[in-house]
Amino acid sequence: MNPARSERSPSSAAPPPPDLLHLLVDSVDEAALFVLDPAGLVASWNPGAKRIYGHTAAEILARPYSALGADAAGDGSATHLERARAEGRAARQRLLVRGDGARMWTSETCTSLNDPSGRHVGFAVVARDVTDARLAEAGLRESEERLRMALDAAHMGTFDWDIRTGAIAWSPRHEELWGFAAGEFDGTCEAIARRLHPDDRDAITTEVTLRMAERARWSREFRVIWPDGSVHWLAGLGQFQCEDDGAPIRMRGVVVDRTARRLAEEQLRERAVLAALSADVAAVLSRSPDVRSMLHACADAVVRHLGAAFARIWTLNRAADVLELQASAGQYTHLDGPHGRIPMVQLRVGRIAQERSPCLVNDLLSDPGIIDLEWARRERMAAFAGCPLVVEDRLVGVVALFALHPLPESVLAALTSVSDAIAVGIERIRSESLLHSVLNNVNDAIVDVDDQGIIQSFNAAAERLFGYAEAEVLGRNVSILMPEPYRSEHDTCLESYLRTGDAKIIGVGRQLGHRRKDGTTFPGHLTVCESSVDGRRHFTGVVRDLTRQLQLEAQLQQAQKMEALGRLAGGVAHDFNNLLTVILGFGETLREEVPLSDPKRRAVDAIHEAGERASALTRQLLAFSRRTVLQPTLVNLNAIVQETERLLARVIPENIRLVSVLAQDLRTVRADPGQVGQVLVNLVMNARDAMPQGGTVTVETRNADLDEHYCAVHPYASPGRYAVLCVTDTGIGIPREQQARIFEPFYTTKEEGTGTGLGLATVYGIVRQSGGPVEVYSEPGCGASFKVYFPEAGIPGAPARAEGAALRGAPGGSETVLLVEDDPSVRALARMGLEAFGYRVLEAENADQALRIADGHAEPIHLLLTDVVLPGMEGRELAERLCIRRPGLQVLYMSGYTDDAVVRQGLLQEEVAFLQKPYTPATLAARVREVLDARPR
Repeated sequence: MNPARSERSPSSAAPPPPDLLHLLVDSVDEAALFVLDPAGLVASWNPGAKRIYGHTAAEILARPYSALGADAAGDGSATHLERARAEGRAARQRLLVRGDGARMWTSETCTSLNDPSGRHVGFAVVARDVTDARLAEAGLRESEERLRMALDAAHMGTFDWDIRTGAIAWSPRHEELWGFAAGEFDGTCEAIARRLHPDDRDAITTEVTLRMAERARWSREFRVIWPDGSVHWLAGLGQFQCEDDGAPIRMRGVVVDRTARRLAEEQLRERAVLAALSADVAAVLSRSPDVRSMLHACADAVVRHLGAAFARIWTLNRAADVLELQASAGQYTHLDGPHGRIPMVQLRVGRIAQERSPCLVNDLLSDPGIIDLEWARRERMAAFAGCPLVVEDRLVGVVALFALHPLPESVLAALTSVSDAIAVGIERIRSESLLHSVLNNVNDAIVDVDDQGIIQSFNAAAERLFGYAEAEVLGRNVSILMPEPYRSEHDTCLESYLRTGDAKIIGVGRQLGHRRKDGTTFPGHLTVCESSVDGRRHFTGVVRDLTRQLQLEAQLQQAQKMEALGRLAGGVAHDFNNLLTVILGFGETLREEVPLSDPKRRAVDAIHEAGERASALTRQLLAFSRRTVLQPTLVNLNAIVQETERLLARVIPENIRLVSVLAQDLRTVRADPGQVGQVLVNLVMNARDAMPQGGTVTVETRNADLDEHYCAVHPYASPGRYAVLCVTDTGIGIPREQQARIFEPFYTTKEEGTGTGLGLATVYGIVRQSGGPVEVYSEPGCGASFKVYFPEAGIPGAPARAEGAALRGAPGGSETVLLVEDDPSVRALARMGLEAFGYRVLEAENADQALRIADGHAEPIHLLLTDVVLPGMEGRELAERLCIRRPGLQVLYMSGYTDDAVVRQGLLQEEVAFLQKPYTPATLAARVREVLDARPR
């Protein structure tokens, strides 16, 4: 051993190594080889140690291990030696700061030394300068980080596929791109295949196999499906690595996320499709003259732009609540079949309409809404999209399409986008059609003029009203439709309005005269409104012909006069009936008490006879005033004519012939037979008086149907089915100026003292009260014809009730009767008559008193006899209250003039008992007995 090249500490207890070993150690320059004694002091030092640590042997021998240099991370030399002593060997890398300040990375391996006996004698340390390696590693890590950052920024991941083993290694970013959680990918091709989109899987396998055989680079864009179902686009690029014999052993490459770009491209494409579709639909809407042609063109545009096999559009029929197919384009163009009319809620289309919600189905064969599964399978239909057509929250229809391939959501979005325009187009065409129809079918003339008064449009009603064709008036001044002085003043008035805004007609409706083409004039109501068209002021005039209205107003005034006269006559008859009740009642009593031999009997009979005549007169007044209480039954007018003919034969002179012409299928009516007979008698008597020189009276029955047009001219008539009683004479006729007054009470053309003037008034009142109109047709010298109309009862007829049935005997009774009458005289007569026949009478002058009497009477009350019209509470309400308090109480109403709810309409229900004033005690007793005997036992 050369002492100059290798030195030992004199304190070293280890035996000196052979010289050969020292020569070997000293010859190593690239590594530090030195020995530490058991205390960790440097015992030997070689040239390599001097180069690495920067110390000479003289400087470092016998110094501690930690003196070799500072550890940048803290001195761990003692720990390092302890681990070597415990484990036999310890290795470490550390950043060493040398005494001269230089920094370097060292790799140090410390081995524990033991003698043959196992005694620890020191440590052997081998150290190398690994600074360059560490810097290279750091550079590599930095490069890898930069690459990772670049790959992340580009949404790229790397992969390495070992073709021999099938194992795949890839970067974490690559794992993310495929939708795997960190560490989830198991490195197999099967895991990749499961994530590939089914439509891309076979194509990728085929393409990779082909490129591998060609040793060519592989590149492709494809889709993967993440666990959440979302579809992502990736672009892959791979290069094959081959062995010397050309066999491929691996493929390395990158995958980049193309989803955002694909979405952007798809959005651009969708916007382009939508723009083209919207443009086509807008063009269709602007030029289509009718709904069906417009919808067919829209359906065709949907097929062309949205890739549909066929498209259809339905509109809603609101009355039937069904969708009606209006257009079909593409593979099917027919409009019949099961889809021609679809009820709401039924099928997929009906549900779209009901729910007003768009729908997209991409698995048509499993859709329960498909009605013909075999058709869908045969035609390879794969998808359906539909959207409701709605305008201002109002359903108009449904548009739908079928496709041979799945449809993206963008198709439904495009369909929804144009659905509003289609719906508005439908409503616009319908509105324009309706407006055109209204303008050409409305009864009012509509004339549009510009600010110079020149006619621009002239509707069909204007043509009918003024007698001009539209072509004759377009471009002419509107003053041609005006009589003087309006014609000559028109242009001046229009110029004044345009200049000052002072309106005389515009915005203010007025009744004016108007001039027809033939020069005749007519009254009309003119309304003018102003608008702006293309920046110019326009005026639209609406003219309503008032000719018929003014005629009806005249008729109404006549009817109101008749109504006023009726009220007057009814009021007189009402008061007079109460007086007659007393006169006739007490007169009847006097007749029973005064024997025929008494000289006073003639006076009594005269009083009774005068009362009867007065009673007949009041009945006629009540008939005219329509306050007669009718007791209607089912009546056949033929039966009444046949019964009345015998009476008429006795009052018609021999020079007048009475002829009956009766319809065999005459309708049944509901009327009071006695009143109908009175109508017939009065009309025949009127005809008789019109033929002083003789002639023919024809009594005819027939059926008649009155329609809206007839009723528009005859204001008292209502549309419906009627039976008609017609009386025609061949007399002198009625002058036209008298025809408007012949139904007025007390109006007569006869000589003074020869007529009451109530005959035709009675006819008028009875017929109007029965619900029908009266017509008179007459020309002077040509006779007159009176027609009275009775509404059909709606059920088979029944023979008329026999009139004048004699009162059976008027047996009395012992029951208790509560009499309610506000007229003291009538009340006294009724009480006297009832008591004369054995009845017990409780009397009251009004309803309140009657209630108090009834409440205070402990014994039964069998009958309530009450006037209908009472002060305060009326008879009907009194009866209702008492019947609640006393179930089983019978009620008999009496009146000569009533306004209660039933009688006010001229009807008395058959189940309601009624007694007409005036009456005699015997009549009263008989009616009371009849009502009491009819009560349930």
